[in-house]
Amino acid sequence: MAFNKENKRVFPAKSENGIFVSLDIYSGKTDPYWKLTDKQIEELKTKLKDLPETKMVIPEKYAHHGFRIYNKDEIQQIPQRIEVFRKVVSFRKKRKVCYFEDINNIEDWLFSLAIEQGYEEVVNKVRNSEIA
Repeated sequence: MAFNKENKRVFPAKSENGIFVSLDIYSGKTDPYWKLTDKQIEELKTKLKDLPETKMVIPEKYAHHGFRIYNKDEIQQIPQRIEVFRKVVSFRKKRKVCYFEDINNIEDWLFSLAIEQGYEEVVNKVRNSEIA
């Protein structure tokens, strides 16, 4: 993981490999993020299967904008960038952004992973709409 001069985690350097998740909540400061384990990557692949298409959800201004998943290793069966917000999963398919219903509870799973990573206080604030 990369660190800044205050020894705080910053988003991974371009040279870092893996699949990373960020909780998109702050403007002007680093969002909480973590790297998925191999087991979590396999679980994500399963959760991305057979999602039905749906309509786009527009985040409210100054609010939590969901999770972003970055596939820096270009692992098969996982899009390069995924966004998850209010039970909608979005990613590019053949140059077009497509939106899918989160029937496999990816968003809830990501919240639980955030808590496991030590971001419980932030998750509680997001869930209680205290972060603006």
